[in-house]
Amino acid sequence: MTRAFLIAVLASLLAGPRVRGQDTQPEPPPGVLCPVTPEEPIDPAIYTDYKGKRVYFCCRRCLAKFKKEPEKYAVLAVSAPAQDADHATDGTPPAQPAGPDEHEDEPAGHDHAAHAEGTPGFVEWLGNFHPAATDFPVALLSAAFVAEMLFLLRREVWLDHAGRFCIWGAAITGVITAALGWCFAGFRLVDPDRMLMLHRWLGTGAAVVMVAVVFLSERARATPEPRRGAYRAVLTAGALLVLVTAFLGGAMVWGLDHYKLPW
Repeated sequence: MTRAFLIAVLASLLAGPRVRGQDTQPEPPPGVLCPVTPEEPIDPAIYTDYKGKRVYFCCRRCLAKFKKEPEKYAVLAVSAPAQDADHATDGTPPAQPAGPDEHEDEPAGHDHAAHAEGTPGFVEWLGNFHPAATDFPVALLSAAFVAEMLFLLRREVWLDHAGRFCIWGAAITGVITAALGWCFAGFRLVDPDRMLMLHRWLGTGAAVVMVAVVFLSERARATPEPRRGAYRAVLTAGALLVLVTAFLGGAMVWGLDHYKLPW
């Protein structure tokens, strides 16, 4: 029995990892171009599902742009899977269907530096730092929560100092990250993509909560121990909030099941 189990494990390793969605989604047809940058061929590994169809992109920046304004690229995106039926018999890729008038000013080639309408180029350039900046408030506030829980158990002063340092770092980087997020997604109150709008406002709220945690932290350290209850409650809520916000940020690129086990 042990030998059979080892053979089965070896066979599964040799077969390679399973690709998410391969049992239900076929390979994209040849000749499909990116709906955001229509002159570029798609990368089969970069996709999202839109209105029951799988839409492929040439890069993750185009995927993020589609997530922000799916209606703007809807004509090209929905039309892309149907190109296989019109594929030319001589093997040449079919022409990409023309979109509405607003696509006429899209840049030619793989020019991903083009900024959104009404957004200055420098502002959008700043927004490019948002994905990398999110690591700091998430990590620092999580570390502050762990330090406070350990301080509650062990009462060691260095843990209290470590938590205070992490809280200040989380608040500073959290406010910066939230501002960069607005630069990245555009300055609007309502987004066509519900997940983007939820991520936007949760991230903004998380920055406010982190500032509140700093205030409660400083007040708690200046008062007797019973006054730390409110600080710990808001710290716990803030740590959960930033984790949920980070999850939604990843879900916009990788999908809601991006933490799903491959088996």
